[in-house]
Amino acid sequence: MTGPSATPWRVGRQDPNTGNVPVSAGHEQVAFATCSDWGYEPSPGRAVAKQNAAHLVRCINAHDGLVSALQDAEQEIRHMLDDLCDEPEGDVSANRTLATIAAALGKAGAI
Repeated sequence: MTGPSATPWRVGRQDPNTGNVPVSAGHEQVAFATCSDWGYEPSPGRAVAKQNAAHLVRCINAHDGLVSALQDAEQEIRHMLDDLCDEPEGDVSANRTLATIAAALGKAGAI
């Protein structure tokens, strides 16, 4: 794989035979959202596959914007600390927030 697929991703039409819902990036199909009936009582049915596909597409399409917003917030906090504090590393609350941001960016693969 050379990198992530381009956004926006889109939800396709559910296959009436299998219940699978294709997810595409541009003209390239990149995933299927499906729902197994194994072990569920009552069966979640095909509506769950549609919900899974919609959730997957929302998450993928929001990813870059959320990463950018976190990076902007991180920089803004660092600038405020530099401007307002004699010893920025001593601000426990701000540094806890920066650590939380760094962890989220790490999970997103942005660090």
